Amino acid sequence: MDAETRAALLARLSDLRQRRATLNREVQRQLAAPRPGKGNPFFYSAVPPDHPKSEAHYTGASDQGLEAILELRRILRDITDIERQIGAPA
Repeated sequence: MDAETRAALLARLSDLRQRRATLNREVQRQLAAPRPGKGNPFFYSAVPPDHPKSEAHYTGASDQGLEAILELRRILRDITDIERQIGAPA
């Protein structure tokens, strides 16, 4: 591996590690948020529309946390791949 490629990989690795730290903080913040502040992440189809757990009150509140976790998994995979390429310890 030439020096230029290695430098580019190290720069990318640094960026990924910073993004990982940011996402870790975001996931921790979301996990610590009280349940009422997260909205209604599910609904029941067999209840009247004015019921608090009806589709009319669905917020999809859990989707945001899932996106952060999936992105974190992608970042961890990328970090592992780059560390293997440059021979860095895990």
